[in-house]
Amino acid sequence: MREWLRASLAWLLGWLLVLVGCGALAVIWFSADPVDSAQVIGTVVALVALVSGGCAVLWKWSRAGVVERRSVVARLAPELRRPGRLRRLGEVELTYLGVRVPRHSQSDSIAQLSYASRWVLDPQLRAALSECRFVLVHGPSAAGKSRSTAETARALYRDRPVLVPPVRKDSLTELLTAKVVTAGTVVWLDDMDRHIGVGVDAGVVRSLLTVDRVIVVATIRAAAYEALKPKDELKPPGSDVIELAKEDHCALVAFTTWDEADREQAAQQYIGHPDVVDALSNGMGLGEYLVAGPELVERVETGDPPASGIAVVAAATDWYRAGMTRPAPVDLVRKLYPLYLPPDDASLLERFQEALRWACTPVSGARLLTNLTDGSGLAVHDYYLDHVWKHSMKAVPSRAWDVIADELADAPIDLTGLAVMLHESGDPLKAERLFRVAADAGISGAMYNLGIGLVERGELVEAERWFRVAADAGFPAAMYNLGILLAGRGELVETERWFRAAASAGFPDAMYSLGFVLDGRGESVEAERWFRAAADAGFTGAMFSVGLMLDGRGELDEAERWYRAAADAGSPAAMNNLGILLVGRGELVEAERWYRVAADAGSPAAMYSLGVLLAEQGDLAEAERWYREPADAGDPDAMSNLGLLLEQRGELVEAERWFRSASAAGSPSAMYSLGLLLEQRGELVEAERWFRSASAAGFPDAMNSLGVMLAKRGELVEAERWSRAAADAGFPDAMYSLGILLTERGDLVEAERWYRAAADAGSLAAMNNLGLLLEHRGELVEAERWLREAADAGLLAAMNNLEGLLHRPGSSSDA
Repeated sequence: MREWLRASLAWLLGWLLVLVGCGALAVIWFSADPVDSAQVIGTVVALVALVSGGCAVLWKWSRAGVVERRSVVARLAPELRRPGRLRRLGEVELTYLGVRVPRHSQSDSIAQLSYASRWVLDPQLRAALSECRFVLVHGPSAAGKSRSTAETARALYRDRPVLVPPVRKDSLTELLTAKVVTAGTVVWLDDMDRHIGVGVDAGVVRSLLTVDRVIVVATIRAAAYEALKPKDELKPPGSDVIELAKEDHCALVAFTTWDEADREQAAQQYIGHPDVVDALSNGMGLGEYLVAGPELVERVETGDPPASGIAVVAAATDWYRAGMTRPAPVDLVRKLYPLYLPPDDASLLERFQEALRWACTPVSGARLLTNLTDGSGLAVHDYYLDHVWKHSMKAVPSRAWDVIADELADAPIDLTGLAVMLHESGDPLKAERLFRVAADAGISGAMYNLGIGLVERGELVEAERWFRVAADAGFPAAMYNLGILLAGRGELVETERWFRAAASAGFPDAMYSLGFVLDGRGESVEAERWFRAAADAGFTGAMFSVGLMLDGRGELDEAERWYRAAADAGSPAAMNNLGILLVGRGELVEAERWYRVAADAGSPAAMYSLGVLLAEQGDLAEAERWYREPADAGDPDAMSNLGLLLEQRGELVEAERWFRSASAAGSPSAMYSLGLLLEQRGELVEAERWFRSASAAGFPDAMNSLGVMLAKRGELVEAERWSRAAADAGFPDAMYSLGILLTERGDLVEAERWYRAAADAGSLAAMNNLGLLLEHRGELVEAERWLREAADAGLLAAMNNLEGLLHRPGSSSDA
């Protein structure tokens, strides 16, 4: 306060001196008298006053930021080492970073337990904290995520300043504005859900990341993480933070409970603490034991706990289950309390304070409820909250939703979160009423969620109106969904405009959809740019699309990288395409593994690919099983291949049925196979019809068969046309057939060209005919070479022709 007063007086005095100096100069230099020594002295004095005043004003301006910074620090972060200076990460206590004080224990030194490393999770944390600017660690309460994250961060950034902002409305924004967050600061947000509850959103985190080398580290317990995740398309307040953690240069780390290897390692490390070792040997995680989590659950669920105590714990817990992140107001819990009491004991109504004392009684140093001394309300122990979230089958009472809604009447953001949870619990109409209240109060997220609910009901006109209001307010999800709605009625120009706006605001769904629009009209360069942006933001479909574009232009190494990323994220389409790529380079074992994962996930394409691979390996029984499911679902390729498999083992009736189904679905290969089947039993008219359909679809095998059929009945002109079309498409049998037609009409030069092409492609019959043609014109050495190659491959005609050639005068054997 004294510094502020001194700075203000200096500011006033400075401006006074400036004004006096300017006035004096004006009087001296604009007077009519000639210049004398008094004027010179006056000028010097005036200039001194002017300079002094200016310096005072500049000092005030330079000190203003310091004063403001110190004021903000004194109010929001009084624990800093000295005013305006943050402590180093390596010198702060673990409790400062949110690590819990351990339970009271038989081991006197338990508070000084050394860190027990996690053999799988620690490397993941190290990689995330080394490479990313925003790291959000989520996992069960008491799993050790705060301790592991703190230990890893301190090992990496021991000398960096750390800021742990208080959980107060807009405190982080004020600290950022006051430039307390400087270059290299580690901003520590333990229990991120509590910070979200007081105004921290993705925009605040992005603002922090604009400061040079700032790293934001956050943790969030499993139940709160699940509550903040988008529910279908509904978005609770704070869901944008979770989505941000999936973007490029950010990390979302899933922390798990202790496994057997972790417990065994810790038991060896803590051999001097028998109670800890005993807990670990009984399957408990170290964190669970140290925070007395299981004992808190037992206090509620076993023995004979008082009904009033159970009621007050349930009332406070359901406040959080309703989507709230801040402590439950005591007066609200008092109102909810009767809803959880047994219906046959009215005396319990007067025992609220007694019940509250029971719930706040420590168990091994931990409490089910903590009545916070700052008056903010009742905090439920994280471990118990996660336990209830995971295991409780009881719904929040209907009346409780109403009581909580009344409490939040003046808190529209919280009301939005409540409405999302109401919708999730199965009451969309009540949720819509709350969304409307919050939307009318100007909450963009509520407008968007209201629009989603209206779309689900088919009320598209009103949905569009709310989407537009939210979109105009800058809500990216509303921009995107407005674009989707407009696309549905064909207004593609405005659709693209909104997709671009949402994409430019960093919304991955919009980036992907915009890429899809651009790719559809041939603008592949810009399409790929947006696909890549969405892929970098963690959008799985975009990863697959980038891989597909790269695959299409032959950049297989990078295509594989994106296919793998999408496959690892759970995309069956990417798994299938990765398998195809691996088959192409002969890595069949890994290809089969990816096919199986995608097939088990229900991908018809992967089932088909797996069937093809198994059939090629000779496992026809399992191949048939995998063909049947996509065939039953209407996949033409699977129907066709199933028909071929059945035909091979003589089940011609069922084979024909599948060929006909696949042909009707437009499969050229099935049309061809059906034509062959009909030709074999003499039904040439229908066979020709199917050959023609497959040929018109560009299937070379069918073109060749049609050409042979036409040649047999003397229609040589059309026969040659179809044989030539198939030969031009690279089909060796057609090259051979075309060679025969050309030979028969005496065009031996072109016939030889096609025979050679077919022979080079491996056609034994073409090798034989080429040998005969060469023999006919006396080129016996080359003729022998081609006949011998076909004969060695087992062609009887070539064997006979070779024998005749070898006994001919002038042959190599004759010589």
